[in-house]
Amino acid sequence: MIPRSYGLLLRTPFVARALGTSLLARVGMPMGGLAVVLLVVDRTGSYASAGFISAVWVAGVGLGSLASSRLVDRGRSPRAVLLGTAVLSSTGLVVLAAVPTGSTPALAGMTAVAALTVPPAPPVVRALWPVLLPDAESRTAMYSLEATVQELNFIVG
Repeated sequence: MIPRSYGLLLRTPFVARALGTSLLARVGMPMGGLAVVLLVVDRTGSYASAGFISAVWVAGVGLGSLASSRLVDRGRSPRAVLLGTAVLSSTGLVVLAAVPTGSTPALAGMTAVAALTVPPAPPVVRALWPVLLPDAESRTAMYSLEATVQELNFIVG
């Protein structure tokens, strides 16, 4: 059963589209991390290398999101930042998959490039909610809905 407040939110102009787009943009985070781990285990045969490179992925996503979110905070176009980082991160993942190496340092370097450029969809979208939903009650419900659907995204991803 969907709570009434969620239904009202999703009928608000642009909200359903913004939420759907943001969730689609976030699918790459859990899927990318898992794909990198599986690739490293396959290439190196080492779960220690996979653990290290997983840490590189997580740290890279965290640091990269801070940097790219800061660009948006400083007046850069959110659309340009999101599209630019999406292209860079996707290119990094393609290179990671295409370069046939089992070297842990090389895999870590390529993973770092892909992770540092993951699009900062969550913070950009959270900054959008006050614009689309000016009243505090609607924003509170939206943050709750977004967190719930995001957790489902990580489970499915």
